[in-house]
Amino acid sequence: MKKNVSIYIMYLFFSFILLSGTGYASDSVFSGLHFSDSLNGWVTGEKGSIFHTKDGGYTWQSLTCGSKDTLVDVYAVDGYDIWLLSNNGTLFHSKDEGLTWSYYSTGCPFMKNLYFTDKNNGWACGSGGVILHTEDGGVSWIKQVSGTDKNLSEIHFLDANNGIILEENRILYTSDGGKKWEFLNIDVSDYIHAMFFADLTNGWAAGDNGTLLHTSDGGKNWKKIQIVSDNLRDVFFTDSQNGWVTGDDGTVLHTSDGGINWSCQKIETEKLIKVYFIDKQKGWIIGREGSIFHTQDSGLTWKIQNSGTGEEFRGVYFTDPLNGWAAGKSFHRGGIILHTSDGGHSWELQNSRFAGKNEDKFTGVYFLDKNNGWVTGFGGIVLHTSDGGKNWEKQDTGTDEDLARIFFVDSLNGWIVGGRWDGGKILHTDDGGKSWKNQMSGLSDPLAGLCFADKDNGWAVGFEGVIIHTEDGGITWKRQFEYKKEGLTSVYFLDKNKGFVTGIDGTLLHTIDGGNNWYIEKKNFNIMGIYFADSVNGWMYGGKADNEGIYKGVILHSSDGGINWNYQREDIHDLIRDIYFTDSLKGWAAGGTVIDYKPKVNNGGSGIILYTDDGGLTWKTVFRSMKPEFTGK
Repeated sequence: MKKNVSIYIMYLFFSFILLSGTGYASDSVFSGLHFSDSLNGWVTGEKGSIFHTKDGGYTWQSLTCGSKDTLVDVYAVDGYDIWLLSNNGTLFHSKDEGLTWSYYSTGCPFMKNLYFTDKNNGWACGSGGVILHTEDGGVSWIKQVSGTDKNLSEIHFLDANNGIILEENRILYTSDGGKKWEFLNIDVSDYIHAMFFADLTNGWAAGDNGTLLHTSDGGKNWKKIQIVSDNLRDVFFTDSQNGWVTGDDGTVLHTSDGGINWSCQKIETEKLIKVYFIDKQKGWIIGREGSIFHTQDSGLTWKIQNSGTGEEFRGVYFTDPLNGWAAGKSFHRGGIILHTSDGGHSWELQNSRFAGKNEDKFTGVYFLDKNNGWVTGFGGIVLHTSDGGKNWEKQDTGTDEDLARIFFVDSLNGWIVGGRWDGGKILHTDDGGKSWKNQMSGLSDPLAGLCFADKDNGWAVGFEGVIIHTEDGGITWKRQFEYKKEGLTSVYFLDKNKGFVTGIDGTLLHTIDGGNNWYIEKKNFNIMGIYFADSVNGWMYGGKADNEGIYKGVILHSSDGGINWNYQREDIHDLIRDIYFTDSLKGWAAGGTVIDYKPKVNNGGSGIILYTDDGGLTWKTVFRSMKPEFTGK
């Protein structure tokens, strides 16, 4: 059994089986978004998923209300008083930040939206023209007469009396808290997805084909404004002047003069389905695929927060303590590249406009300085940037093999290893990646690890359990050592004499004479890689199964040049796939896509990035993707 598991992990390491992530519904991963203040916010979605932040979205805690139904909306009356609405018509209420929940079954399926004006007065609406109202804090909910049997999708109240509900292409308006509802038509053929009223007279509606409508007389008359052709999904105003509209293909529109002028951004490629601002500076957007974006400057810049972006991260690299990149695969958009300019506290998605295939997966990242870098991936992909990742260009590698690792010794000379169908693949460039040429590995199985001590002396290892070595920059590669008991995952040399090689079954190989002789020791975990910050401080990383069969990420540290190793963490939620340190104290670890040993015991896996500023004595999670399907009971 152990051998079979190890083979599976090895194949997972080389990416020869494509993990598709989750089977998301046709709607979106997350559908509910609300903040009670600039720090406390909530996101809800599929399979009973609830996430709560207390720091403005930098970190998110997963909670459960005991339901696996889709939670279509959330409303935070304050930081403690929280309401949820499920698609089957159940209302959930918490008075303690989501620690405990009570519920109320409305008996009305396909509910859509919630709104509260205070702790006592709230409304919910949904299909069949259903409007529910409470005036006692949810103790009881009474049906109001809507006068329609059509679907009601969105509610907005300006106070306890004046409210608006969207019904396809018309609105319902009340001035007495819903005792009576009147109809106002929106004379447009395109479907309307959202509406918002900043006051009793000024309202906005957004819909398909770039439809953006404005009323200045409370909805009696509407004027169409055409800015883009993308479908528009949501609209939000903090006052009569400042508003935002989100839509397909990452569209974000913004006005600061009441809609006289609009600016347009493309911050993503996915559909941006929900927008919420706590004031005219701070706001959040959620995307159809689970992304969460945050701005603190009215939307001039957007940072990606811990969200459903990353299924896994396979490479991490920092040029200094502030500037770093992580590369991997998302659940839906294919390969992703994240960048941080503040040491990992916040991340931006850099390659959202790169027209890659959905199945693309990025596997390695390497930067010479904060401007010049490369990313490798599936299908022979090599991307290059000369401006710190603002723009990425695809370089021609002449292969469609999967590329695993990349290593440069200077601005011109670099190597890439990988393979799939044609055995161990080695590519070399001597012109900074403008052209890549094949080098002969002589191996029939793919390569996974690569390291050069200088431009002549290099080593590569892989699935076949063979260490190959070159003394002439890769013109010739020779077999140096064979350990065919297991696949080899990484190689690291401190100089041209002292080096380490790791194996998927926990083997650590060590040499002090450039690989002429190798010493073998065993560890009790699956080693994905090894890294040294200097001649004495090194880290090994990977994963192992706990007593319940759940795979956990582990990190070990050596302070004596690799003679002794001690666990720093062995409880990380996800498999650790790469580590990088800028010095002996500051480092980052990245990983994701956890597997299980025991059927039906699996935490699902998600992209994760950790940070340490004390050499690994403590590791703090600075990025973690949220996975809805594993949150419900």
